[in-house]
Amino acid sequence: MKLSIITCTYNSEKYLQECIDSVICQNLNRDDYEHIFIDWSSNDKTKDIIDKYINENPNKNIYKEERIPKGIYNAMNEWIKIAKWEYLLFLHSDDYLKQNELNNYLDFIEQTWNLDFYYAKFNAVDKIWKFIYNAPSRKMYQKWLNRLLLWFICYINQPTVIHKKDLHIRYWYFNENLKLLSDWEFWLKLWEHNISNIFYDKTMTNFRIHYSSSTYDTKNKKISQNEYDYLLREYFWFERYLMKFVNYLYKLI
Repeated sequence: MKLSIITCTYNSEKYLQECIDSVICQNLNRDDYEHIFIDWSSNDKTKDIIDKYINENPNKNIYKEERIPKGIYNAMNEWIKIAKWEYLLFLHSDDYLKQNELNNYLDFIEQTWNLDFYYAKFNAVDKIWKFIYNAPSRKMYQKWLNRLLLWFICYINQPTVIHKKDLHIRYWYFNENLKLLSDWEFWLKLWEHNISNIFYDKTMTNFRIHYSSSTYDTKNKKISQNEYDYLLREYFWFERYLMKFVNYLYKLI
């Protein structure tokens, strides 16, 4: 199978090399993947790290493009249109793949060929690689893209997802009006269309949680809440009112 790995960068020098090394260590066949970078005019050593990667691997399909910043989802949408291969993996610059696991993941995809959407487990780690938790671990998250569960938590971690590029053409690109939760909305859109999907019951990605990330940024917490409210209005109106009714009954008892 053919895979396009897409990494968006902006002043990512602190963790980018580790991300790149995790791809190199997968020992993928050079003809089976491409690694695409889109950089938002970084002013640190990010571009030097990418250039070094390209120069040291002249026989591999590695590409870089610089863009004026318009948001991460705009960058992702632009590269979706350019990506050559059938399946996509968005690997963030501060995350890294578990050693040799991508090879196993791709073997699993070939054995269950032609499904639209695959997702796997991930390790949450801190800025010094200390393990925090592994998810999704409960069986109820592992059978289907469940709308009700997605209302409570976005248990599908983007750097574990390998999906067909064609899904964006058929249904939905990432919503560029959102800054943080557009991938969550994309999963919901796919659920509405009952796309074929399967869970890969292995840990594929180390997802970094650190205090410079959007998770802990006060401004972004407010943005995240506003975008979550938008998702409730757009996709969960029935569940929202049902929950209000349940809470009302609870108070009466």
